[in-house]
Parts: sequence; C-alpha cells; structure tokens
Amino acid sequence: MTSREAIETLTPGLRRYARALTGLGNAADEIVQATLMRTLEEERRWRDDELKTRVYATLTQLNRQRQRTQAIRRQGEAPAGRGGGASIKPGSRREAISKALDVLAIEEREGLLLIVLEGFSYQEAAEIIGAPKATLVARLMRARAALAAAQGLDPRSRPNLSAPQRSAGHLRLVK
Repeated sequence: MTSREAIETLTPGLRRYARALTGLGNAADEIVQATLMRTLEEERRWRDDELKTRVYATLTQLNRQRQRTQAIRRQGEAPAGRGGGASIKPGSRREAISKALDVLAIEEREGLLLIVLEGFSYQEAAEIIGAPKATLVARLMRARAALAAAQGLDPRSRPNLSAPQRSAGHLRLVK
C-alpha cells in the first residue's frame, strides 16, 4: 500500500475525530483538508508505521491553532462550546453526547476521543497530543468524572459486576 492509499484509508476516521472535536461540519472538513495537505507535503519524512499517529497529531495541532485564533477573536465574549448542533436533532442521543462533550476542556476531549472513539492505545494517544502518558491518564480521569457528573452520576461509584444481581430490594440473597 502506498502512502497516499494509507492516508486515504485514514480519512473517514479523521473526519469523525474532527467532527467530534469541533462539533461543526464545515470546520471539521477544513481541518481535515489542511491535515491531508500538510501530510502529503511531508509524507517523505515519515515511516509507514508512524503515519497514523502523525496524521492525527497534525489534525490535533491544527484544531488547537484554530481554537486559539477563535479565542483571540472572541476576547471579551462569553466562552463558546464546540458550536455544534445545526444538523443534530434535538433530543437525540447524538445531541446528548455533543452536549456532554461540551463540558470538557479541549485537552480532556482530545484524549477521550482518541481512546474511546478512535481506539488508540494510551501511549499512541499521548504521542498524538504531545504529552506524557501520565498526563493523558489524568486528563482521561477528569474527562470521565466530568461526563459522569454531567449525567448526574457519582464518578466514584462503579457497578460491581461480580456480585449477584438482585431483582427486588426487599429480598435478601442467601447462599
């Protein structure tokens, strides 16, 4: 497989990641296009085994630059979320996920999406975001806690899957 074919196979995942980061179809498409252009310009520098990580890192960096530029333009205005939503049906599961992602800081959102949505390992995700693995893990913990809190759940409680399930609260399980 050539580098160009490898890049082409990465495009759907890049679009998914960019849309989840930005919440905006147009902005996501622009970031993906810029990522692909930069990748093609620099393709001779990378080995095939690091291509996927480098392409996602490029997209992540371009999104950060876009956000910094927007923040400078918006100085003095109320902070905006990811801005998504025009094409999302109100009350849909997708809208609920989008709103939940809006509560996360961009660093937390990046790590969470790379691990959960794109399936990268912790080490790969840490390389993509340009931070140590321990930093990524800390961001993931904060992201998960924030999402749990947004859903009205206690982030410290975890279901005990090894315990027998009780169907009625007034019955006691006797072994």
